[in-house]
Amino acid sequence: MPSANGPSELWRLSPPDEVATQEGRDLAAHLPKIIGELRHNPNSLKYAYDERESALIAAYDAGSVEQALLTASHEDLLADRQAPLVVEWLAEKSKYFDERVWHELRIAVGVAAGVLTGRQAVREIIGESQLHHWRRYEEGHTEDLSRVRLAQVAPKSHCDLWANLTMLVELRRLRHRDQPALHDTAVRSRLEQHLHEHPEAWTEAMPWLLASSKNSHGYLDSLLVATVAMGDSRFRKAVESAANHPHLAIRMPADGVLARAEGTAEVELSEHLLEIVAGVLDGDRRRIQAFPQPLAAPTHTWLSHGPLENLIKNHIDFSLVSFSEIVHLQGSAEEDVLTTRLLGCLEQEFSKIDTHMEITTPHAARIPEISLAQRPVRKSDERAIGADIGLVITIELPQRLRVSFGELIQVKKSKQLHGATGASESWRIDIKQLNDIIEHSPTSAYWLIQKSGSVLCLPAKLLHAITSAKTGAHSVTNAAKSITVRYTEIRHAAIGLSQYLRDLLIGMWVGSRSDLTLSTASGANDRIRPMHILDVAVRIQEGDDG
Repeated sequence: MPSANGPSELWRLSPPDEVATQEGRDLAAHLPKIIGELRHNPNSLKYAYDERESALIAAYDAGSVEQALLTASHEDLLADRQAPLVVEWLAEKSKYFDERVWHELRIAVGVAAGVLTGRQAVREIIGESQLHHWRRYEEGHTEDLSRVRLAQVAPKSHCDLWANLTMLVELRRLRHRDQPALHDTAVRSRLEQHLHEHPEAWTEAMPWLLASSKNSHGYLDSLLVATVAMGDSRFRKAVESAANHPHLAIRMPADGVLARAEGTAEVELSEHLLEIVAGVLDGDRRRIQAFPQPLAAPTHTWLSHGPLENLIKNHIDFSLVSFSEIVHLQGSAEEDVLTTRLLGCLEQEFSKIDTHMEITTPHAARIPEISLAQRPVRKSDERAIGADIGLVITIELPQRLRVSFGELIQVKKSKQLHGATGASESWRIDIKQLNDIIEHSPTSAYWLIQKSGSVLCLPAKLLHAITSAKTGAHSVTNAAKSITVRYTEIRHAAIGLSQYLRDLLIGMWVGSRSDLTLSTASGANDRIRPMHILDVAVRIQEGDDG
């Protein structure tokens, strides 16, 4: 393409018959001055010259003409306010262009033809009434006629690029809340495939893409940043070239793409990409209310819903506040009694979670329902394996997650609650119980009740390791009946009950789907049962579309 800084040496060949006239020779003598004026007033292309004069100007310096079209069109590209100058001028002033001019203006022609083609496609998708026709340009130049004529001379790869971009932006702008997003998905897929198959069309049109990015609802921003950041040398070279463009509206977004892609601030880059993708996806408001929420800040579990996870933690903590009062008054009670009261406190607090979510969450949002309920089991059965609690977790999220698994818990209260004295708390661990619970569930845990009413959670494997070391045997036997574990031995490893139940249990880090563990925890095995069964369920009802 001829440089914007100099005319084509072959300009006299296009169209030669016009230069032969006196009027043509007069215009030719003023062409350098006209090109200079275009750089200051690009709109003069449309209003100051007729079709023949426009053909001579384009033949003389197509590069400067394209820059003028870009400068005068960037505000309206993909904006739908009015026809961009590149569309109007090529529709009205290109009658006398020859093949060389069409070739040298091929990028601008691809933009104009693609925009008109994309608008027509949108009308076919959503109806004529949803997208107004731009006004008639000049007599005989309608939008439809111009689309057909320009599409015949535009490079197909450029025309397809701008047609799909126009479709994406227009559909997103016009889409009602209840309309499906399938059209968006289809057009985005086309664009990504086009990028893969015709990268040269994108790199050649880079100044135009950068200029129109502000009207693309974030799509072009994210795509250009991601492509350059992933090391595409062709894209980087094109963006670097655009960063030296004479027009500020192209230089600034080019600099922005390079800065983001180079990761001058890693956190800033991630936040920027998150904001862009969020803006793209949130065009469909239902995505904001969808579950799970892939664009939310990272959470503790697969729930991917910070408010719900915080509620779970808070209500577990509230249950411990109530339980600590019980321990203060009834700490000398048997472990079974305290276990029953602890589970009752948990059950009471979990019952409030769904109510809270119903009040604070938009009606259309699909948020899982959380439930926790205990089932008592005959005490005599506990002696079979030594488990106080069988945890049964059921997760049912249609087309996302469906699983049931079990876990076994042994509860021990501090010796200080048995009346023992001393500055440090400790717990008596029955070795046979420890061996049996690990045999039935390798990830089983102990809940250790402190004198204050707090509950510390430990993996049974850790207690098994401590026991092995203290008895001097690699494999713990039943020779010793029990050991005492002191607070100083487990203080670093212990975690709180809220972290255990939310992050590890509901988060599926612990528990087993094995028949042995699940049947034992659920009480399905008539011979071996825990003393209490705690059912934890996370569900979204079938057919609940929000």
